[in-house]
Amino acid sequence: MEAHKKLQAEQAENAAPETEQPPGALARRHASRTQSFDDVKDGEPFADLSTLDIQECMAAWYGAGETVSGEFHPASNRSMSVNLQSGLWHDFDGSGGGKGMVSLYAHIQGIECAEAHRDLCEQVRNGALTLLQQPPKVYAEAVPEWTPIVPVPDDAPAVDEFLPAGSKVYTYRDVEGRDMLHVVRSADKKAMPMTYCENADGTREWRYKGITGATRPLFGLSRLSRDPDIDVLICEGEKTATAAHKLLDEYVAVSWLGKRHLKAVSTSTLRVSKVMSITSSSGDHFDDRDRLCRKPQGAAKLRA
Repeated sequence: MEAHKKLQAEQAENAAPETEQPPGALARRHASRTQSFDDVKDGEPFADLSTLDIQECMAAWYGAGETVSGEFHPASNRSMSVNLQSGLWHDFDGSGGGKGMVSLYAHIQGIECAEAHRDLCEQVRNGALTLLQQPPKVYAEAVPEWTPIVPVPDDAPAVDEFLPAGSKVYTYRDVEGRDMLHVVRSADKKAMPMTYCENADGTREWRYKGITGATRPLFGLSRLSRDPDIDVLICEGEKTATAAHKLLDEYVAVSWLGKRHLKAVSTSTLRVSKVMSITSSSGDHFDDRDRLCRKPQGAAKLRA
């Protein structure tokens, strides 16, 4: 034991004395250890891409487009949707989605994210984003305004041929059973409204565009109109309402368009006497009757 203590003392005396580290030295040393060769280009470290302005990226990469409820839709790719706040994007042609400008740039260019990151860093250091296409001048080519046609006319083409593979469609109908709009849920569970629209020159086509104003219908309204005295179960989400309708044949299950738009739902065809509601904000599936009825909330019922 004495020999061991003596050895420790000798090692301590021979150790190099600690020197006071300047402020930030540890962070710089850590950064130098974690930085790889690929992180440096022409002697410059990667630029900070967190400051990329999403709208500037849209102008450089897509040019013209329309913004609806904070979602940018390029004129050159009507199936693309980019959230201008969060950077979440999704291409409803079935090619996928992601978050952030690096992954979107990689998607547009057809390259890996690492290469997209290096490319964008170089552009930021040079002071300008590369224009992937020449944006049309606003005064030379205005973005067409599309107006939903509600209800969908009988001569409209079938919506099925415009849907991405693997998607599910939930159709909103009025009290007479006429189609008003569809909600398209892609394979990765992102949902977008689709309406049959017309622009100023009379062109008509299916567009990823919702209904604005206080004219939004209830999902399942046509079933309610066929049996106005049946109890109504108000659900959060078309998928939940569809499952509830299959499991509880003594109820008509309805839902509304968009989680935040309940106040905008048209209730002109309804009168209130009693309400039962159930939500699925956790995203769980209601796979049996007992689980569905476990926590009914509120106290009302809607009748047509």
